[in-house]
Amino acid sequence: MSISIRSIIIFLFSYTFINLGVIEIFPFLSALKYVSDILIIILFVSILRKKNKYEFNSPILRQLKIILFSLFFLTLLSYFLHHENFFYYLWGLRNLFKYFIFWYACTLFLKKDDFYLFAKISLIALFINTPIMIYQALILNLFGDNVGGLWGTITGVNGYTNIHLVLSNIFALVLLSKKRISYFLTACIILCSCIQAAVAELKFFFIEFVILLSLTFIFSKNKIRLLPIISASIFVLSLGFSLLVFLYNNNENFFTFDSLSSYSEESYASHSAGIDRMTALPLIKTIFLTTIDKFLLGIGLGNAEFTILYTPIFMQKFEFLHIYFFSHGMLFLETGLLGLILYYLFFLLPVPYYYRNRTNEDSQTALVLTFLILTFTFYNQSMRIDSALLVFPFLAFPFISSKRLDTNKK
Repeated sequence: MSISIRSIIIFLFSYTFINLGVIEIFPFLSALKYVSDILIIILFVSILRKKNKYEFNSPILRQLKIILFSLFFLTLLSYFLHHENFFYYLWGLRNLFKYFIFWYACTLFLKKDDFYLFAKISLIALFINTPIMIYQALILNLFGDNVGGLWGTITGVNGYTNIHLVLSNIFALVLLSKKRISYFLTACIILCSCIQAAVAELKFFFIEFVILLSLTFIFSKNKIRLLPIISASIFVLSLGFSLLVFLYNNNENFFTFDSLSSYSEESYASHSAGIDRMTALPLIKTIFLTTIDKFLLGIGLGNAEFTILYTPIFMQKFEFLHIYFFSHGMLFLETGLLGLILYYLFFLLPVPYYYRNRTNEDSQTALVLTFLILTFTFYNQSMRIDSALLVFPFLAFPFISSKRLDTNKK
């Protein structure tokens, strides 16, 4: 049973790299975008049926499950308080808990060495994506958000690209520090990432790379091995940014304080009205969460979503604000302050655990990744769509390692 479920998890992770591209090439297969939902349901049923799911249960894992149960009951309380449409609520549950189910399934059914398999899949996709994106940009004359490589050319696919680039570079640096890969391969990964970021106009990735490079160095126990690649990275980053400026000359002064400040205060769709990254929380509180119950519990899970059948009244009125483009804004709006706290607590609570076990590649990866996830939630909606499926396995692997330790103790 566990072997077949493991295969489903591996397939779902791999399928995430091509799902949008396949649907774009074959529009009549649009139903394929719900493959992940079907597989998540199978994983959920398998979790419920697994008899020994509590056999290896570290304290931190129990605490994380308590957080998720608390978040679920909070949304349920909000549902009864606000008398929302049950279909909206179910759709909201799907959008919020789908990726947590995937995470927990990974902790139960994957093996410790699957970390290297998942990292290999991600890095292979990186090298495949690079020539495809160059072709899309230079031959097909596509620009910015429409350059997505395997993910196709639909506007907004760079949310997937951004998470993929961050993951790939964390793998590269962590595995380099553990002497698992060479300097040459690491340099190639960084170079391909900078090329992809440039042709897709993912200028924020250059900031993310500096953050993940700094964090990997700080948390690494083999800092000397990282020093040469840090020096090389400065050169590669300058090449990547030069290509970005060459392709999109309006980014020449992007890394000035005024430009960065202006960028953080732009709405996602800067040509129209919208709530921006930095003001989303205070504006949502002032405009929508005006009572104590709404401030604490939000307007109700699903009430601000786009559903597959029809759109809630809230979105009909306020779609122009583009709140749904930012994960933190939507979470605050629908689940309130308590929901926002519980959501972030899920990611932050294990940080000391990751830090203590950072000699392991999986824990060091999760440690660095956690801080980048916080930027994802403010940067765009990538933690609310299937691009999040790329992230959650790597938050599960440290607990898979702990299962192995518990087995040895017994």
